[in-house]
Amino acid sequence: MDQKLLTDFRSELLDSRFGAKAISTIAESKRFPLHEMRDDVAFQIINDELYLDGNARQNLATFCQTWDDENVHKLMDLSINKKLDRQEEYPQSAAIDLRCVNMVADLWHAPAPKNGQAVGTNTIGFFRGLYARRMAMKWRWRKRMEAAGKPTDKPTWCAVRYKSAGINSPATGMWSCVRSLCAPVSCLWTRNA
Repeated sequence: MDQKLLTDFRSELLDSRFGAKAISTIAESKRFPLHEMRDDVAFQIINDELYLDGNARQNLATFCQTWDDENVHKLMDLSINKKLDRQEEYPQSAAIDLRCVNMVADLWHAPAPKNGQAVGTNTIGFFRGLYARRMAMKWRWRKRMEAAGKPTDKPTWCAVRYKSAGINSPATGMWSCVRSLCAPVSCLWTRNA
């Protein structure tokens, strides 16, 4: 092995994260780099980039929690490699999921299920939860319409959303056969409230 290359390699191993040669260049963003990088250096680069994001712990306007206990993160680490859609592979995770559904149903005073299991699902992200909620509203509406002998092929109700709502809101209306109306947000509303 070339002596200079060996010396460079040894010095690279002895460098601290911030003094490593790999961190002195711009990290690749569109393709895999030609040379490998130490895992601690790669972690440090991504960790430093994430500091540019907002801090949910200091942002009380976010929909996310602002603080999590250390044990919550330990449990998430234990489950990070499990796929939510493979419940037959992970039966205990699925059982815990169903317990959480029952607890949330009880919290919101949902009607007691006959079989002991509340109807619900887990979601990833706010809009998935919103979509699931609108689908539940649609099924309740359909049940009421069928009981009254009215047609269910065309929606007779609509979901009003603000223009500032995310891009998924109109799609939610489309997929759940709900007419989605867009209301303008106005500072006058706060004066009249």
